[in-house]
This record gives sequence, C-alpha cells and structure tokens, in this order.
Amino acid sequence: MKQTFKVPTSRLPFVQERIAKLNKRAAKNNLLPLTLTVTGTELVRQHPDPLIPEYGVDVEYTVFDVEGETPTIEGWQFIAKIDHSEGVNIVLNVPGLGVKVPKNIVERTPFCDHCKTRRVKKTTYVIAKDSEFMQVGHSCLKDFFDRPVDAQVASLSFWEDLKELEDQESMKFSSVDFKYSVDMVLAVAAASIRQFGFRKSNEDAATKEDVYNWFTSRQPNPLLKPTDADIELAKQVKEWMLAIDEATESDYLSNLRKLATLEAVGWRYFGFLAAAVNSYKLEQQAKKEAEGKADSQWVGEVGKRIELEVTLEKLITKERDGHYGWGGGPYVPAYTYIHIFKDAAGNKITWFGSKIIGDEGETMRIKGTVKDHSEYKGTKDTVLTRVRKQREK
Repeated sequence: MKQTFKVPTSRLPFVQERIAKLNKRAAKNNLLPLTLTVTGTELVRQHPDPLIPEYGVDVEYTVFDVEGETPTIEGWQFIAKIDHSEGVNIVLNVPGLGVKVPKNIVERTPFCDHCKTRRVKKTTYVIAKDSEFMQVGHSCLKDFFDRPVDAQVASLSFWEDLKELEDQESMKFSSVDFKYSVDMVLAVAAASIRQFGFRKSNEDAATKEDVYNWFTSRQPNPLLKPTDADIELAKQVKEWMLAIDEATESDYLSNLRKLATLEAVGWRYFGFLAAAVNSYKLEQQAKKEAEGKADSQWVGEVGKRIELEVTLEKLITKERDGHYGWGGGPYVPAYTYIHIFKDAAGNKITWFGSKIIGDEGETMRIKGTVKDHSEYKGTKDTVLTRVRKQREK
C-alpha cells in the first residue's frame, strides 16, 4: 500500500523520525518496514495579507511517498471510524473496501465489544473478520493490530500520523474546538455554488475551502456573502436533509440527516454540507427539467426585440479572462453571468450577461433581442442578447 503526502520542508525531519520509530517496532515484530521516498518539492502560496490580497508567502513543501503493508492480525481488518464528538454517529468508511457497517453498530451509543465497557468516547473503530463485526475503543485496538495504535486510528491505517500532520498544516489557523452554525455554513456554500459552481474536495479551490476561508479570513470575499436567496436555499436544503429516510442504505445520506440535527459543527464537516447543497440543487434541477422538457417552445423572431415577463430559474457564474486595474494594478477576475429564465408558458429563455439583474426565483419583466433559437438536451431554448430589466410601472 502506498500513499503520497505533502508537508512543509521544515517538518520533514519530524516525519522521518516518526517513521524510524515505526520501523523500530516493526523490526521487533518481524514485520516489513515503511519506506519513505522524496519525489520533489513545490512552492505553495498561502497566508496572504487580507488587506493586500495580491501578496502572499511562498512556503516550500516536500512531496514524498510512504509505502508499507496494511496492518492486520489473524484476519481482523479496519472497516470504518465512527465519530461521536458532535453527539451523533458519523461513519467514515475506509475508501475502496466497499464493506458496509451494520446498522446495529451505526446507531448505538459508543461501546467497546472487546472489553464490554460503555464509556463516553469521541471515537470508536469498526473492525471485521469474515462476517463478524466489532466496535472497539482506542485502547483495545492494540489487541487486534500489530502496528502502533496512534499511527492508525484516524485514517484507518498506519499512515495516520502523517495524514494528521498534513491536515494540521493545511488548516494551520483552525482548531478542532471551533464550531460553526450549520445554517450559516449551508448559506455560504450556497453563495459559493451560485457564483462559481460546485467544486469537489479534490479539486482546486474546492467549495468547502471557500466556506472555510469565509469564516476564518479577516477580510472575507464579498462575493461569498449570502444573499436572502442563499439563506432561503440553505433552509430548504436543511429541511431536505432532515427528511432523509432514516432507513436509507446510503452512509452519505445518513450522515447528512444526522448533521442537519445539529446546531453547529467543526470545519471537518464543511465538505459534507457543501455537497448537501449541491445534491439538493441537482435534484431540484432534474425535477424542473423533467417537468418542462416537453413544454418549452421558442419565442419571438431571431433578430427582433421582445418584452417578456419571466422568472429567473437558475444563475450560473463563469470566470473568463480578467483584466488589470488602472495603471497596471492587480489582476481582477471577470465573470459571465448565465441567466436561465422561464416564462409563464414554461418556455426556456437564456441570456449570457456581464452583470446580474436578479436573484434566483425572482419574477421580472425583461426586454432583449432574440439572438438564436437553439436546443439543449432536447429542450428548446431562446437565447437573448442586449437584455434590460424593465422598471415596474
């Protein structure tokens, strides 16, 4: 098994020292040692001054691979970690195993099947052998695995100490003790998705990073300030999460339902909540497309101006080539705002504009020139240009 890590170069000696200790114990147990291979270095811009966002600090990181055998003993293997710290049971499965934790373990209070004790614990671990499952506390893991327990627990492998170090560096100014309003996290995620679309945790500028930066920056990005529409969407998402069937077979959906019951969470769950907003929006969009696909017709005549009463169904922001400020100042991103409207007859109307003229769900009168009669995924679409929002009479 091999994993890749990245830590500040100044921390590499600490990593090497930890691996040396692991290998010393491995030798005593007649096990194969871990190997560390440095693959390169890179500069990472971080900790910018919020007052001068174009400047920052470049930190040198060392990238390296760690390879070794997966820790098992007498057939027992890690299946999942259960986090009880928020008062509910959040299941974090080992990626790639495809083994589901039994419901009786998922839903019960913290308990160790090995020593038969029920004490207040923040974390327990699920191990399996053939079809037998056990929920085990931290101190009892040593009876099942021959690697140091502290090097296994959080990432469910003996790479835990390295992964934990990497996570601490990436969230340098955070604390696991900090809590953030679930309602507000959902609203900021909604604002980010509205502006930039949803970006997964493994993508650059992930949505959860926008949320984290909003809460921790001394000068938050004004584009991420939730509007009334974002706050309303957050309420709808939370209601959707709470309505998820408790008997669902999906651990992802089950975790969302549990998080919706909480008032506040730590930053580690920002990714879950951002994904919840995206899942809800995709579900609602699929319903709208299914309802309006056959009804949409072209309106107006290409090249002619028309005036319509429409509802803004969806607003998409796309970044395009930016420009430089007056006198060669800092790079300023530029955006195209895709407005997708629908009129009273269910006809789809689209406008690619340089500014936002309304909020999602808002009904308004617009005037524009018909640029094209197109078709997208089987739906007839009237594309407008030179759109103006009409004042209310």
